[in-house]
Amino acid sequence: MLAAVCDACFKDAELLQSYIYRYGHENAMDIKIHLHHSIFSMKNALKRYCYDVVFLDIGMEEGEGKVLAEEICGEYQGKLIFITGLRDYAVEAFRLYAVNYLLKPVGYLQICDCFARLSISCSEACIQVRCGYRKVSIPLKAIEYIESFNNKVIIHTENQEFTTYENLSMLYQELKSACFIQPYRSYIVNMSYIKLLDKDMILLKNGKELQVSRKRKQEVMERYSRFLFEN
Repeated sequence: MLAAVCDACFKDAELLQSYIYRYGHENAMDIKIHLHHSIFSMKNALKRYCYDVVFLDIGMEEGEGKVLAEEICGEYQGKLIFITGLRDYAVEAFRLYAVNYLLKPVGYLQICDCFARLSISCSEACIQVRCGYRKVSIPLKAIEYIESFNNKVIIHTENQEFTTYENLSMLYQELKSACFIQPYRSYIVNMSYIKLLDKDMILLKNGKELQVSRKRKQEVMERYSRFLFEN
């Protein structure tokens, strides 16, 4: 796992780093951590590294931390955790789908709780599908959405598309218990990649818009609300 800590306070950042390393050691997790003490440094790092989780002090540099959180929410595939000395940003944390909201001084038990929330059911699992003459294993966390088109099923990931003749309904039965929903008969969506869910439309973080059918709307809203609460 690759994590980033962005906090202008060297002491707070190093304490958080020590807690994360401690958690990794106690739970046999290989965690690498990059420390950033400015918004500029964090922005540059996000262009070079794909972080699994970012711990961000949202109150940094007179509101620039909040601006960065907005940018991360729009483009970033990893998880976002707010750290702050103020309670004023709780609403922002919910709006930007942050995994957790840590009030300073941060304690070790708070870090344990964070990582428990990060361990979602679709984090390491894979699905196997036949593409032509070969069988391909695709990590669930890499799948943005799946669509049925002209008797074929196309699995969209961030960098690649996989075409298969698997049945979409059968695929959904495999994926339903993880972090996937089926808002329309021809689509399956990974909830981790949703930027906005409206009453009749889903906007993905990659800009793709997908329709939500009227009869599935209530189930989709309920499952997505539960997903946000649990993650």
